[in-house]
Amino acid sequence: PDGHRIIGYVGRLAVEKQVEDLAILADVPNTKLVIIGDGPQKEALQAALPDAHFAGFLGGEALAQAVAGFDLFVHPGEFETFCQTIQEAMASGVPVVATGRGGPLDLVENSRTGWLYEPGNLTQLRGYVQDLIGDDAKRRAFATAATASVQGRTWPVLSADLRNVRAQRVHLKQRTLLMKISVIGCGYLGAVHAATLASMGHTVVGIDVDSSKVEQLNKAIAPFHEPGLDELLKDGRTTGRLVFTTDFAAAADSQVHFLCVGTPQSKTSDTADLSYLMGATRSLLPHLAKGAAVVGKSTVPVGTVETLRAILARRSDVLLGWNPEFLRQGTAVKDSLVPDRLVYGVPGGKGAAAGAPVTAVLDA
Repeated sequence: PDGHRIIGYVGRLAVEKQVEDLAILADVPNTKLVIIGDGPQKEALQAALPDAHFAGFLGGEALAQAVAGFDLFVHPGEFETFCQTIQEAMASGVPVVATGRGGPLDLVENSRTGWLYEPGNLTQLRGYVQDLIGDDAKRRAFATAATASVQGRTWPVLSADLRNVRAQRVHLKQRTLLMKISVIGCGYLGAVHAATLASMGHTVVGIDVDSSKVEQLNKAIAPFHEPGLDELLKDGRTTGRLVFTTDFAAAADSQVHFLCVGTPQSKTSDTADLSYLMGATRSLLPHLAKGAAVVGKSTVPVGTVETLRAILARRSDVLLGWNPEFLRQGTAVKDSLVPDRLVYGVPGGKGAAAGAPVTAVLDA
C-alpha cells in the first residue's frame, strides 16, 4: 500500500519463533511489516511492533493470496526443524531472509534464493532485508530462483521418489532384524513412524487414546495429508504387520517402544505440556517385557528424560533412550525410510551395546 514494500512473516506467534526480533526492521524506509498468524505472544508482539499489521490466522486461498503479495518473506526462528512456510513463500515467488540455523539451512540457498543471517545477528538481518528491498532487479532474480528451487518438491515428484525408496527397502528386507514394536501416540509423528516401521517388515502396534483416530488408521486412512502414508497404511494393514488400538496391553510383548506422544505448549506458560507423555509412560509401565527398550521421539525440553527415568525407576532392566525426530511436512515418509542421520541417546557408559535394539530398528 502507498508504494511500500511488504515484508511478511507467517507462523505461530510464540516465544520459540522469535518474532520480536523483527523489531529491528521497524524503521526500514518505505516498508510495511505484515504478521500472519496467532498464538500466545500476540498481545506482547503487538506492543513490541506497534507499526506492524497483524492479520491474524489465515488459511487456504486467503493465505496463498497474502503470501503471494509479499515482496520479501522473513523468518527469525532458530528452532525450526523444517519451516514449511519458507517453502510456501518460495513457491509463491517470494525471496526469503531467515536465520542460518535449523530448517532454513535445507531450504534457502544463500545469495541465490534468499539470505541466511548469522543467528542472533539482527544487524545482519536488517542489512539483508535492505539489500533486497532496495534492489528490485536482485529481488526479482532471487524470487525466480526461489520458485525454481522448489519445483522438485511437487506431489508427483515426491510420490515418485517415495516409490523408488520403497523399492529399495523391499530389496534390503532380507537382511533386516525384524522385531515386535509399539508406537505410543499416533498423531503426525507416530502414525508416520508406525507405518514406515511396518513397511520395513517389523510387526507394529500403534496405541492412541483417541478411539476415532484408531478406527480411521485401522481403515488405512491417514487423519492428515502426507504423501505415501495412505499407501503404507494399506500395505501394513493388508499384510497384518500393522494394527492400531487404544489398549496399552497390546504392547506387552514388544521389544522396543517408541514414545511419539504430543507435547503441545502449555496453556498456562511458555513451556511444553508433558502431561500426555508422562501419562503414556505410566500406562505403558505395567506392560513392559523384561529387557525392553523405551525410546522417546517427542520434542521435549532438557530434563525430560530424568523425569521419565523416575517413572521407570523400579524397572532397572528397561533401557530408556531418545531418538529425536527429523520429519519434514511433505517428505515425512521419505525422511523416515531414508533418514540423512541417525541420532539417539542412551545412558552414559553403556554406549553402542545399550543402543543396539534401537540401531537394529532404525538400520532396518
